[in-house]
Amino acid sequence: MRLLPHLASAFRRLWKSDILVANWNPGTISILLSTGDGTFLNQTNYPTGRGPSSIAVIDVNSDNKPDIVVANYDSNDVSVLLQSET
Repeated sequence: MRLLPHLASAFRRLWKSDILVANWNPGTISILLSTGDGTFLNQTNYPTGRGPSSIAVIDVNSDNKPDIVVANYDSNDVSVLLQSET
């Protein structure tokens, strides 16, 4: 499990029209924030295990903030990226 302080600002509005992308190689996910006018800001990348193949957004730790869970095919594990306050 990774606790990423900057994740909160990166996907604070994920419930809107932001985009999450699993990047098989190099083993990251990308978050693209919506500007609200049909375009997106530059992507922000976060490391995961090897071969991320599925992404879910759910409040894993019951803090009323969306967290990201990633299934990693090649490393046969799951990455949990929790939102945290900075």
